[in-house]
Amino acid sequence: MRTQPASPPLTKVTLRKLFRRGTANKLRALDNGDSCKSCGSSRPIEFLGEICLHFPGGLEQLDKPPVWIFPQVFVCLDCGTAQFTLPETELKLIQRNL
Repeated sequence: MRTQPASPPLTKVTLRKLFRRGTANKLRALDNGDSCKSCGSSRPIEFLGEICLHFPGGLEQLDKPPVWIFPQVFVCLDCGTAQFTLPETELKLIQRNL
C-alpha cells in the first residue's frame, strides 16, 4: 500500500502565523473590480477555507490518502459559486497520485 503523508490540519498557531504574514486575509468583500466569473455579480466574499480532496475511482483509490488544502475561497453572495486555487505543493501531490 502506497501512502503519502496528508497535509496537516491548521492549528490555532498556524492560523495566527498565516494572519501575521498576511497570507490569510480577514473576511472581506472584493473591492478591486473583481466580479463573479459565473454570474458577473460584484459581491464575492473571501473566506479562509479547509477542503479535503478525495481521489476519484472508488475502491481502487482507497490506498491514496485524501489531500487537505487550506485556500482562500471566494464565494458569490448572489449565485453561490465558490472559487479557489490549489497551492502548488498540493497540486503536485495530486498530479503524482493520479
